[in-house]
Amino acid sequence: MFLYPVLAGLNIVPSDVFGIYIVVMCGFNSLNILPKTLKMGIIEFDVFLLTVAMFALGVETNFEKIKGLGLKPILLAGIMFVWLVVFGAVVAKYIV
Repeated sequence: MFLYPVLAGLNIVPSDVFGIYIVVMCGFNSLNILPKTLKMGIIEFDVFLLTVAMFALGVETNFEKIKGLGLKPILLAGIMFVWLVVFGAVVAKYIV
């Protein structure tokens, strides 16, 4: 990361630097310096990167291992999926 040379003598682990980046970017976003069109472009790019990351996780999924676990974990995953979709729709419709 970019701060490693600066923070080399402070014994800060990489996760702390990542946390610092998040806090700095949240503060920068709160200043409303960026034009709205640029901010929307950054958000679209962020969604694209998240999609690529999720695809990469899916590509590494080994369905033979999943089948070897049995029906209970697959059933639990299905129940959790339905719960998230239904609860998310309720929150989006009635709370937000």
